[in-house]
Amino acid sequence: MITVNKNIAQFEGTAKELTFELTHLLLGFKQNLIKEFGVTEEEALNVIHKCGEIAFMSNEEREEYLSNLLEERN
Repeated sequence: MITVNKNIAQFEGTAKELTFELTHLLLGFKQNLIKEFGVTEEEALNVIHKCGEIAFMSNEEREEYLSNLLEERN
């Protein structure tokens, strides 16, 4: 089972179970972006792709990227 609360994630289960859940989380996230925010499927896939890129950044890169992103919103 994958449980997320803010920036803390907990993982329990086999690799197969976690892969299954992560896949369905991504599918659900894509559908939510399309339905609730009116983005196209391509735009939703680009958001998910960017999330993957951010996840693979070093801690320093990720902190800087997210700080800059939040500054742009303000």
